[in-house]
Amino acid sequence: MTGLSASEKNVSHDAFLLQGKTCVVTGGVRGIGGGIVRGFAQAGASNIAMIDIRDELGAKAVESLSKEFPSTKFKYYHLDISNYDEVQIIYGSIDQDFGAIHVQVSCAGIAEYLPVLDHTPDTWHKVMRVNVDGTFYTAQAAARCMVKYKIPGSIILIGSISGHVINRPDAQPGLAHYCVSKGAVVHMAKALGVELAEHKIRVNSLSPGNIVTPIAPADEKSLAYFAHATPLARMGTPAEIARPAVYLASDASSFQTCTDVLIDGGLVAW
Repeated sequence: MTGLSASEKNVSHDAFLLQGKTCVVTGGVRGIGGGIVRGFAQAGASNIAMIDIRDELGAKAVESLSKEFPSTKFKYYHLDISNYDEVQIIYGSIDQDFGAIHVQVSCAGIAEYLPVLDHTPDTWHKVMRVNVDGTFYTAQAAARCMVKYKIPGSIILIGSISGHVINRPDAQPGLAHYCVSKGAVVHMAKALGVELAEHKIRVNSLSPGNIVTPIAPADEKSLAYFAHATPLARMGTPAEIARPAVYLASDASSFQTCTDVLIDGGLVAW
């Protein structure tokens, strides 16, 4: 272990802490993004910028989280991530408010059920603009901030099992455009990770399986389907995505970049 720094030698729980770090999470007021925000706060993040378009939920989230985690500063920013110019403005505000960005999580995304034969250019590009363009714009803006402050940061893109396998038509039909967009996100993490390595910026993706969220509730039909569709026989929770996100955000994953982490209860193995 000669020549390694103290942080590189550290294999204790301290390596997973986010103390002193500023984290940005898009889609951060509920669902998977909200779970990641909570996980980062539990890991001791100093500042968390929550980006979303649900202003009322954002205000409530800041209020409740600030009471629960008084040592972490939370701030909400309204942003349509598919708008490049707006992304530059908001990330400029985050720079002014907090300075360096240490961790970026690009989680915001949309899914609309529509058969391939019914797509128009507008319906197709609506998903691509958010899931692909918006993911790139926010990752790029964060990377620019990291380079500006010479921060060896971590960028986490939220992919999906739909970026690896196609959603079954008998269970989740009409998601071809979503699958294509998430496949792009998974590959984007690798491409960005290769190019940003010279700046000591790591880029990885997380690919969740079916997670209980406001847009994917654990209704009777879903529970019955996933009881036999996955080896673990259930849907996941946002907290089960937040834990590996904390790992990728922290020094514990200092030698990990250009990878995709599947958290799917074993679904793709079947």
